[in-house]
Amino acid sequence: MGKHLREAQIWKFFIEMSLGMQYLHANRILHRDIKTINMFLAKDDKIKIGDLGVARELNQTANMAHTVVGTPYYLSPELCEEKPYNNKSDIWSLGCLVIEMVTGSNPWGNCLNGEVSAVLALQRRLANQESPEIPADVSPECQQFIRRC
Repeated sequence: MGKHLREAQIWKFFIEMSLGMQYLHANRILHRDIKTINMFLAKDDKIKIGDLGVARELNQTANMAHTVVGTPYYLSPELCEEKPYNNKSDIWSLGCLVIEMVTGSNPWGNCLNGEVSAVLALQRRLANQESPEIPADVSPECQQFIRRC
């Protein structure tokens, strides 16, 4: 297990990431690859969202995307099932990222090690409605937030 952050720091980072995602979503842009290495920590402890290489702009007539892109450990159930998705998939990924900040490790990483296909393994876990463990010492507010994502 990796080193995890203090909860106050997690909330600060979460708020900054959420504001960045709100900006993207308000401009009809899906990031589609929200993960730790695409969140950059600036000198002033501000978070910057980067790597928009697989981002997609939704036009007025298309409110859903269909292409499966992103990093398997952060994919939403819709993406794993190759169903249409929208900005809620970015929110799912943000929830995975918050779990990673809380625990110090990727929420799905341990269950997928050694799997031939991470996407198929993740699909199985999500189909069985399995969810990653959240440490008991995490505040009820943070636990509730993670579940909602």
